[in-house]
Amino acid sequence: ATMLMAAAATAAGQGTWEPHFFDANPLAVCNDGSPAAYYYRQGNPALRRWLVFLEGAGWCWDQPSCARPWHLRLGTSVEFPRTPEAVQQWSNGLQGILDTSGKSPFEDMHVAYVRTCSNDAFMGDRGPQPASGQIPGNSWHFRGRQIIDAVFADLRMRKGLGTQVGDRVVYGGCSSGARGALVSLDYVATHLAGLAQVVGLLDSALWIPIRPQAKSMVSFGRQTRDFLNFANASVFLNKECLKKYFMEQERYKCLEAAFRLPFIKAPFFLIQSQYDLFGISMNVFGRFWPSAHLDKGQKHYAEFYRKEVVEYLPTPVLGSGSTVFSPACYSHCSISSKSLYEVRADGVRLVDALTHWVSATSAEAATGWFRSRCVGFDCGSKETASAGMIAATPGQENLPETAKKSTGQAHTLQNPNAWEPRFLEDYPLAICNDGSPAAYYYREGFVQSRQWLVFLEGAGWCWDEKSCNMPWKIRLGTSIEFPRTPEAILSWAHTLKGVFDSTGRSPFKDWHVAYVRTCSNDAFLGDSSPLQGAQQSGVRKPGPGWHFRGRRILEATFEDLRRRTGMGGFEGDLVLYGGCSSGGRGALVTLDYLAKSFVGKASIVGLFDAPLWVPIKPLKDGLVSFDEQTRLFFARANPGSFISQECKAHYPGAEQWKCLEAGFRLPFVRTPYFLTHAQYDVFGLTMNIFGHFYPGHYLNPEQKEYAEQYRKLVLTYLPNPQSGSGNAVFSPACYAHCMFSDAVFYVIDAAGVTLVAALHRWLSAVSADAATENLRDVCQGFNCGHRPNAKVVTGPSWSASGPKALPTPVPTFQTGPTGPTAQPLSFATAVQTTTQMPILEDAAMLLV
Repeated sequence: ATMLMAAAATAAGQGTWEPHFFDANPLAVCNDGSPAAYYYRQGNPALRRWLVFLEGAGWCWDQPSCARPWHLRLGTSVEFPRTPEAVQQWSNGLQGILDTSGKSPFEDMHVAYVRTCSNDAFMGDRGPQPASGQIPGNSWHFRGRQIIDAVFADLRMRKGLGTQVGDRVVYGGCSSGARGALVSLDYVATHLAGLAQVVGLLDSALWIPIRPQAKSMVSFGRQTRDFLNFANASVFLNKECLKKYFMEQERYKCLEAAFRLPFIKAPFFLIQSQYDLFGISMNVFGRFWPSAHLDKGQKHYAEFYRKEVVEYLPTPVLGSGSTVFSPACYSHCSISSKSLYEVRADGVRLVDALTHWVSATSAEAATGWFRSRCVGFDCGSKETASAGMIAATPGQENLPETAKKSTGQAHTLQNPNAWEPRFLEDYPLAICNDGSPAAYYYREGFVQSRQWLVFLEGAGWCWDEKSCNMPWKIRLGTSIEFPRTPEAILSWAHTLKGVFDSTGRSPFKDWHVAYVRTCSNDAFLGDSSPLQGAQQSGVRKPGPGWHFRGRRILEATFEDLRRRTGMGGFEGDLVLYGGCSSGGRGALVTLDYLAKSFVGKASIVGLFDAPLWVPIKPLKDGLVSFDEQTRLFFARANPGSFISQECKAHYPGAEQWKCLEAGFRLPFVRTPYFLTHAQYDVFGLTMNIFGHFYPGHYLNPEQKEYAEQYRKLVLTYLPNPQSGSGNAVFSPACYAHCMFSDAVFYVIDAAGVTLVAALHRWLSAVSADAATENLRDVCQGFNCGHRPNAKVVTGPSWSASGPKALPTPVPTFQTGPTGPTAQPLSFATAVQTTTQMPILEDAAMLLV
């Protein structure tokens, strides 16, 4: 290949672009047979990091589409700059991550910018058709695949890409370049990058199956179907994808991001505007028209387009290393424009999210999810006005104030970030370890909802002076740092995940939610005061000098909810009470106690997430076992109020502490519950192996053998729900913890059933028999239940309009409601409680 140098390089060799034309490669050619090219900018010589970026400029899929003037011009490299002056002039127009202002997250990386000239989104691999003459398309080369192969081979030969362990390649593109990078990402990672680790950077890659509004427009699906054979793009048809789309007329789907994303193995950062400018203008006008304004009917089409975009966007799996960034802007290709530094989603700037992803030190840290939830065409553009990391509450200014039900009653569409802090200052014993007032955060649901979720935050516990005298335990023993101002609360709310996230798709988005903060280091079980003599110079000794008032915090929370929200005021009210980790353990032990005296006329059921401790000897010497922790805690924190008579009779005297551990206590829990627990529980394993919670660490063979022993005990102590008990158990063979309060909630499954579906089935069951379920993975091997590419499927039961009417309930579980806003309930009421008019339904669906 002939290399023509640009202007003289700087001392470091950075900042200038050098063109590389594939003059000697007969297959790496443009449509017209001219040599393809890429432009290279050297980064920091000390770094072995590359950005390989594919230029975007559309494609053509048959002879008529290829005959258009712009495709003719985009099918040759004749006009590509070669002289230093021409290259410099061309590079002055590069923006976003490609500029040299010093602000780009890729400023120090070596950059290969691959020019487009094959009109095939870098997917095709065929020469001119026989006897095609000079007919555009038919007489053309479509060699996008060969161009990619040549680029990586040249970078390997000239620059050493992939020749050393530790090399890293960010491979991506914009628009058609991103679509090409998406379908070839795994191919590049396994065949072209050598020893380098490859991750994807995909900007505006998503095409969705939607009918065009413009009569002259060929749908994206039809384009792709015709293109597959026209350009011979079958090399990128992933085998796993073809197992799902095996029919001849469906094979093309494996070239479209909407269908291909679930099968991508390499980590990626995906940027996709919900009001994608290219997708909307092409379908509305039949051409890319950035400057055109949309009329009312076209904006309605844009809202429908947005719904489809949100539906097909993937949900990153915890630990996958992938991030999705989706602003509600009318834009396209943000990373290669100045929008990189302006656009926001969930109040976070794209450049900040991208910088975090690039610099993340683990797959867990690199996993992210930023989606705007505001309502109204191009509403996300308002987020650019904020100079801070967190903008004003996303969507708050655009949400409709009310919408009418068919009954004529008004309902407020709730902001998923609208949390109200409620410090329990009126309850003198509801205090943290240091005596500061405990608190819960309340998010109001729909006005007429009679359903409450009371959830206990998890953060471990301590059991003696040594375990309490640790910096994180001291910090977790006070409410001083709890957010109180609207800005601080909003920032905290953005950290919530799973069923509490701010996307609006949670099954509990219409429920009243009380999120009880942890600050007593006792799993909400204790009821003791500081020991005498444990205060020195006015400072309380951690542990002996602390209050352990978890019981009083629970009682105060339920009393406050009854007083302020009317919870339990009517028969038919439903309280779902639970927690995660130590919160789940606390909820499990206290469920029957609270059911007797603290919920009024409401029915209460349990939701236990990761509550199970098993009696196992720690692998690491010197660690305090879970059993010994519980025994010491029982002696110090006075949790005896929660020991049921049945359990006490079974474990009398010195064994009463066992009634605080789920493995021993579960047989005596009488209130129906839904229990989730991973067979390879991350907390249980890492605490016993390393002595601290270590979710991002991989296990060696010895540790994995220990994990198998742990799993056997988990399966032994997990209950087998008795027929008619109304209990459900969900146990995936995954290395996970706290599924309900994590993004994994939307994707994880056990026995082939997703957690989302299992929960919905349990909540909407019409009888105790129907609610009873035992879902356990039975696969073999550590973390064998992990499915990193699982696709989230949300059926109509989760739509904003709510489920269909349910049969008459079994009286044992729910009596008929008599309150003014109650409605028929079954074993437990269905997830949604309202039937909105179309305006509200449309708005709510945008939050999915």
